[in-house]
Amino acid sequence: MSEECIHLAQRYGFNPSDLFDLVKDRESQDMYRVSLKSFGSLLKSLRLVAGYGLREFANLISEHPSNLSAIESGSRSPWGSQKRLLSVADTLGLRQGSYSRDIFFTSAFPGSLPPDLVSVTTAPSILRLLRCIRDLKYSDKDVIKVIESLSR
Repeated sequence: MSEECIHLAQRYGFNPSDLFDLVKDRESQDMYRVSLKSFGSLLKSLRLVAGYGLREFANLISEHPSNLSAIESGSRSPWGSQKRLLSVADTLGLRQGSYSRDIFFTSAFPGSLPPDLVSVTTAPSILRLLRCIRDLKYSDKDVIKVIESLSR
């Protein structure tokens, strides 16, 4: 892995030994906030960390290099189709349920859920739980503690 890729992995909160599972620390939380503002820069970082050049990756995802470059620079919106984003995420090696895949989808569609969670929101108890977390003003750290206690 190149020095640039290692630097990008560390800058955006990736553990270089497992590129696609973000470390849940302050740096990855910062990445999440940044990614909501800039899907393009997140996409570019994920592409570089995965070791793909622009043209190579564009070819893999059947996209014209100039269109991919425009998305990465922010001068063009991300693909509007969930199916297209799923294909790009799979090509990047982002595993379903991983923190990095969640960030990828929520930055592409701010305010929306990753595709694997949409059906869960039809359960009234899940919506009630989310409102409870919101109303109690839980921090990310508090939510992680709840998740850990439920996982025992």
